[in-house]
Amino acid sequence: MTLALMIYGIVLGSFLAGAAHFLDRGLRVLGRPTRWIWALAMAATAGIPLLSRYFARPPPLPTQGASLPAELLYEMVARGATEAQGVSALSLTLDRPLALLWILSSSLILLALFWTSLGLRRAARRWE
Repeated sequence: MTLALMIYGIVLGSFLAGAAHFLDRGLRVLGRPTRWIWALAMAATAGIPLLSRYFARPPPLPTQGASLPAELLYEMVARGATEAQGVSALSLTLDRPLALLWILSSSLILLALFWTSLGLRRAARRWE
């Protein structure tokens, strides 16, 4: 699950960064401020993958009168489980290390932002 979420975030972030880039160029031509475009793109890149995990749509229920024979249903489930077993095993194997890597890298980024803000605050005291 973590691997799929990370890939989704990377792809979504790439599309949002491209859209923000083109909106930035267009707004600069019009003489408008552009920082809010980038702030929105960054917030959406971070927020949408996390929110999509909690607001996933359940599969649609079959309509009235539609039914499958029990044998066919059991066969479909058994076949799907054996086909997806390799993918889920890989995902489960990588899930914990990827989550730890994600937490570590996020912590390092927050530490770098904190350290940079302290340096900027110290430098601002000497400004005229």
